[in-house]
Amino acid sequence: MTYILTQPSKHHIELTINGKISSDDMKHLLDKWMQATASMTEADPNTELQNATLLYRINSFAMPSFSAVMVEMKRMPELWATMKYFGKMAVISEQQWLQKVAEIEGWMIPNLDIKGFNPEDESAARIWLGIQD
Repeated sequence: MTYILTQPSKHHIELTINGKISSDDMKHLLDKWMQATASMTEADPNTELQNATLLYRINSFAMPSFSAVMVEMKRMPELWATMKYFGKMAVISEQQWLQKVAEIEGWMIPNLDIKGFNPEDESAARIWLGIQD
């Protein structure tokens, strides 16, 4: 699995996933995620950042390994706490079912609006997020 996690601005994260996630991949990815979201609060510690955005590309999807899921579950409270910073998340994937699952997940996370996009509509996703190039 390969992933790329970047933070082009203090209130925006971009994550790209390719392939199956192993437990080592998950650990490193979650460590980078925590560093990126921590830098958001360091940039503006007195603000509830519900205006942060996430552009999440899933280029190829494979079910994560069981051990990767366990790594994620152990850190779920920590991960869940970071979601309060985000107001919008665009999920870009060729697989419509992944877009729909993400949108349903958005209904369960307070103050987070999640919308799915096809890869050719990435510019529309950026406009929706308010981060036009």
